[in-house]
Amino acid sequence: MKEFYNYNEWVKQVQYDNDEFSYRYIFDAYLLAQKPYSTEGMYYTCETRTRVDGTVEYVIIDRHNDCALVVKGDQGMVKLVEYLIRRFCPQTRDMEAWHKQQHEWARENLTSYE
Repeated sequence: MKEFYNYNEWVKQVQYDNDEFSYRYIFDAYLLAQKPYSTEGMYYTCETRTRVDGTVEYVIIDRHNDCALVVKGDQGMVKLVEYLIRRFCPQTRDMEAWHKQQHEWARENLTSYE
């Protein structure tokens, strides 16, 4: 499994793997990062592991693709949440509204093919 330690590289991979539905995966990771002790999301599983030096890492594993994001501890999860907000909805700072808008655009795009 390919592990990412850089948020930006991980987002690029998510977008590559999931194309127009990547917003779903990004929002799912956002929800898991807000509650790091939750282990199951819609698309991801979050596991914890302890490094040799005793620090804890969260591993957000994509169930459908062979990759994972490794986040260093609780502070890393806070940083991931902030990164996702800054990247995807800097004006509103509302990931739920961003997700709903992305979903609406995807739905409109699908219905335009009918």
